[in-house]
Amino acid sequence: MDAPCYVPELDDTVYTKKDFLALCNNQEEIAEELFEQLDWQSPSTLFNEWEDMGEIGACEECRKILLVFSMEKCPYCGKDIAEE
Repeated sequence: MDAPCYVPELDDTVYTKKDFLALCNNQEEIAEELFEQLDWQSPSTLFNEWEDMGEIGACEECRKILLVFSMEKCPYCGKDIAEE
């Protein structure tokens, strides 16, 4: 968990799985998706881009992070998220 797994281009910051989990509310599936989608930028930059583009959000009920691509209900608590 503390082994280096990613270094962004033009940056000396070394990220570990623990860093990805911390950024993603300790949700392994979100952390894995973030890792897989990186191509050069820092994980926090891509995460912020997802937020800005409305591709990711947090459920108002359970506070879990969701990849909201056309999602209508939270898969964790069932809250309607279509209007969030």
